[in-house]
Amino acid sequence: METPQPQAEAEPQFKRYIHFFDHYLSHPRQPLSRLMHYAAIAISVATLLVAIWDGNPLLFLAGLIVSYALAWIAHTVVEKHDGSKLIYPLWALIADFHIVLLTMIGQIDVRRRVARHDHDYRA
Repeated sequence: METPQPQAEAEPQFKRYIHFFDHYLSHPRQPLSRLMHYAAIAISVATLLVAIWDGNPLLFLAGLIVSYALAWIAHTVVEKHDGSKLIYPLWALIADFHIVLLTMIGQIDVRRRVARHDHDYRA
């Protein structure tokens, strides 16, 4: 008789960005991972500005690649979960900017507390 294999927890499906964002706020949990995400956003914004100034869109593309790699390392190495399973990449990018904005205005902790109370992410 075969021993049942533990099944990986299925990634929730989301119909609205705000529900995805509430879920996304629970990641990353480690301060180093958060710092790496902030750095990734800063790199992407800086390279966008330099690319516009210089007229070279390849600079921005390079910045996006570096930013994505940094965030992926934060997920896989620091947080120890599979960042490649991200099924909402555009929403994740928007959420990263959203988190940076909330952090800058001092509202990230308030928003995290609100998100913990919303349990029906799929509505």
